[in-house]
Amino acid sequence: MDSTAPLHELRRKQIASLAAHHLVYRQVVADSQFEVVLPSATVDQHGQHGQHGQQAQQAQQPPLVLTLVLPPAFPDIAPTLFITPVCRHPWIDPQGQVVGHVRLASWNQHVSLGRVVKDIVTELTLRPPLRSAEMPKRPPPPIPLSAQAGLAGSQQQAAVGSAMPASFGAQYPLFNTTPASGSASASGNDAVDNLFPALDAKTLEEINRLLDDEPSLDDFVDTLTQIREMKAVRNDMAKSNADIARRTLSKEDELRELRQRIQALQETHATQRRMLDELMVAQKRELARFGAGHITSMLKELVQTSESMSEMSVQSFLEGKLTEDEFIRAFKESRKVYHGHAAKLENIQGDPSFAA
Repeated sequence: MDSTAPLHELRRKQIASLAAHHLVYRQVVADSQFEVVLPSATVDQHGQHGQHGQQAQQAQQPPLVLTLVLPPAFPDIAPTLFITPVCRHPWIDPQGQVVGHVRLASWNQHVSLGRVVKDIVTELTLRPPLRSAEMPKRPPPPIPLSAQAGLAGSQQQAAVGSAMPASFGAQYPLFNTTPASGSASASGNDAVDNLFPALDAKTLEEINRLLDDEPSLDDFVDTLTQIREMKAVRNDMAKSNADIARRTLSKEDELRELRQRIQALQETHATQRRMLDELMVAQKRELARFGAGHITSMLKELVQTSESMSEMSVQSFLEGKLTEDEFIRAFKESRKVYHGHAAKLENIQGDPSFAA
């Protein structure tokens, strides 16, 4: 049973397990309280099973009723089971509550409610409780208000099993008082939950025949609900994987074409990248001609050249190579060029934005 399922879904599955284990019951409160009438022959006033004594007691005493109460937190919390009227039995405490089943003490939501109730009915059938005339009769236990309020949203009014009138226990036996050969009482084992309820309908001889006949065993296993569901899931997964494989293979030609296109684009990209790198180198070389450092260096050379021209004019005049008028014109022109270049150099060196 899936522990991640909502609590109400687990509760519904647990209630449905009553019918799955062939139990006939009456629903008293929807999804909260149920009654199972035990066969009258299971109770013996004196611990004996004489037919005359049984008939006399059936006429005088009502049948035993097993009352099943499911708390709001069920199946996280164990159910409570009562026997009315109160009887003496190793599984029943003095207040009439059934406490002897091992699964009630170690309850968890994976324990089958139907299997536990069936084990209790089997035990009380094979080992009838002793009803004492001195014991006070106890009314059925009331349902707590919290249980009724917690389940007010449930609209399921019909029991999973067959509905029965109040006198149903006296008219129709709820359990076969002659156990099938090979069946065992709950006290003879640990009441292990049966994951395959279909085995409950088979006797020990039938199970042994299946174990000896492998083809018949295979056929029986194939009829189990769990196996059918497992095979259905496996077939669905195989079909889904096959569909995915076919869709993947159908894309093979398209994938090959896309790979060729990507390869051509990569080659084009490589060619254009080489061209871009060459252009970037040329651009860097051209920009270097107009950089601050290059311009400053050129202006310094021009200033130095103009200074040299002025000194040459003075030297030529002193050597008598130039007349006074020629010297004045040459010196004036060289100094004019000198001061122009020097002013530009000073401006460039003093401008932070140009230097950056």
